[in-house]
Amino acid sequence: MDKKFSTVLDGFLEKWEGVIDRWYRSQYTNLTPPTLQSKKGKKYIKISKVERNATGGSVEAFIDMSTGDIFKPASYSAPAKHARGNIFSDDNGMEAIDAEGDVRYLRG
Repeated sequence: MDKKFSTVLDGFLEKWEGVIDRWYRSQYTNLTPPTLQSKKGKKYIKISKVERNATGGSVEAFIDMSTGDIFKPASYSAPAKHARGNIFSDDNGMEAIDAEGDVRYLRG
């Protein structure tokens, strides 16, 4: 993973956490918003939402390290087939994130 990719990924994750924080604070004033954690695999970076004081979390997205494409998970260890956005887009990948901080479903 090169430095440019890491910088763009960090910016995307920071913006995504901002969306999650805003939504949680508007819906659950007494709860602490979850944080995002990334784990590098062979081809993808797995992004998980982790609640405070939890050791694991739910997989929220996979990001292809060769292209920057953002995928919704098909399972805990595999992405769905179609990309929802790209971290290198003009929106820094935020087109893939809905108002609640989840990866969007494909529009049908």
